[in-house]
Amino acid sequence: MNMLHRSDWFGPSLLGIALLLIGSPWMLGYDNDYAPAATAWGMGALFFLLGGVSLLGWRSWAEAGALTAGAWTALAPVILGFFQNQAATAAHLAAGVAALALMAIEADWTRQDPPEMRV
Repeated sequence: MNMLHRSDWFGPSLLGIALLLIGSPWMLGYDNDYAPAATAWGMGALFFLLGGVSLLGWRSWAEAGALTAGAWTALAPVILGFFQNQAATAAHLAAGVAALALMAIEADWTRQDPPEMRV
């Protein structure tokens, strides 16, 4: 029986973050505000792509991309100047911090159980 490794959740988790971020402008009512909505849709699409890349086996690319995309998503409200929109700021901050937390957990697990030593 082939069991999933403990880090096989990384790709699906990125896909979940992507779907929530893409839907957040409509769910939280900031779809008429161009900068935060476009950023949510664009970064959501990038997280979706990274989740798919991870599922295809290119995990190192997905991890590096998730680190960069997570940091940008968390900082976007300040950098792009839409921090006054509380709903958009909360959505971007939550998605960015979640991606960074996933990356930290994945890096820690990979350090504890390097890929070449997995059975």
